[in-house]
Amino acid sequence: MSLDQDAVIEEFQLMYDVLMQVAEDHDVDPDIADIASAAANELEVQFIDSEAEDEDELEDQYDDFIDLIESVLDDLDENEADNTVMGPIRKRLTKAKKLLL
Repeated sequence: MSLDQDAVIEEFQLMYDVLMQVAEDHDVDPDIADIASAAANELEVQFIDSEAEDEDELEDQYDDFIDLIESVLDDLDENEADNTVMGPIRKRLTKAKKLLL
């Protein structure tokens, strides 16, 4: 697999935007909003603000990103988030995984 740093950063940012939309939605349950907000903050600190030094590190970082988002989806599911919340995150994750192909 060969990832492009710019494409990876773009995926991180797009996922951040989706999570922040959930976190800031006044119609979303506060527990769901908190999960999305915490995930967005973690994305910002661990991924968006942390540029990989080489291709191997970038691949590891991207794998960690995928794992984080899958974990967030599990947390949202456990908190009974509906498809209006989970759908956009799942869609973004599917698109992000395509970079791995």
